[in-house]
Amino acid sequence: MIALADGPLDRRPPEGGGLVRGGGVLLGVALALWVGLQLGSVPYRYRHQFWQLQGLGVGLVLGWLGGRLTAPRP
Repeated sequence: MIALADGPLDRRPPEGGGLVRGGGVLLGVALALWVGLQLGSVPYRYRHQFWQLQGLGVGLVLGWLGGRLTAPRP
């Protein structure tokens, strides 16, 4: 939302907290539980591939978070 109190170009971040307060954490936990339960029903010979896929997902998320936290602020 654009606030006009300090001028027409004063842009403030939207209120609400984003995904963390909006249920993103709950969604992530539910997704992790669902994937874990599905992994339990997979034949043993395919589990190594699923572990690699989960490792890829964790690496992507941690890399994204690391980039967001270490990015220079404007």
